[in-house]
Amino acid sequence: YNDFIERYLGKRTGKIVELETGKVLGKHNGYWFHTIGQRKGLGIAFGKPMYVYGLDVDKNEVILCDNETLFSRTVYANQINCMSVPEFTDGMRFRGKIRYSHKMADCTVRMVGEDLLECTFDEPQRAITPGQALVLYDGEYVAGGGTILGAQLPINQRKNEAE
Repeated sequence: YNDFIERYLGKRTGKIVELETGKVLGKHNGYWFHTIGQRKGLGIAFGKPMYVYGLDVDKNEVILCDNETLFSRTVYANQINCMSVPEFTDGMRFRGKIRYSHKMADCTVRMVGEDLLECTFDEPQRAITPGQALVLYDGEYVAGGGTILGAQLPINQRKNEAE
């Protein structure tokens, strides 16, 4: 995979930084070689386990954190599709997955915008990754889902929510 990506995107050195302090911990050869939740293959010894928290494309930085920081109960998704339900309404309960191999977990949803769903899991979920699919199950049926934006409300939506 990395060889394929390197042929098409090349290498572009950037900083590896710690989330909490902003301290530069090392360098990477392209943020596109990393994924949220990744621990191995960072090429640096930290003295404690460190994981990829996020990728700052604009700054060309890979941001690291400890394992506990990767957990969140809330997921935001857009490009919403309804399958076995006509629409998502506030307080609906489902079992949700944040990636293909993820174990289903109980959650509650609410619409926070025309095409923006907030899904709150009963228990924190690890490494919520933008671009992955949020799939919501109603028993054995797929209720619907959307494309994960992240564990925080997108900045442009935060302003709308405050109004």
